[in-house]
Amino acid sequence: MKLVEVVLKARLTMIASALLMSAGCAPVAAPRQNIGEMIANARTASDYDAIADYYDQEATNAKAKYEEHHASAVRYEGVA
Repeated sequence: MKLVEVVLKARLTMIASALLMSAGCAPVAAPRQNIGEMIANARTASDYDAIADYYDQEATNAKAKYEEHHASAVRYEGVA
């Protein structure tokens, strides 16, 4: 195995470990059960605004996760 491959695998392992450890520290959005209750109980404009805000945040998080994965894919393309 080449030294470059060993170094890359070690870095990937360290990054994966750091991500797994930090996952427990990340703020959590409203659980699906709560958003379901919010939808079921929505009556006012502010209720619907809160639901829209929840899904806007979900979309923002998904886009950020995509960007992160896409950058990783580009960075590691052809390494295997």
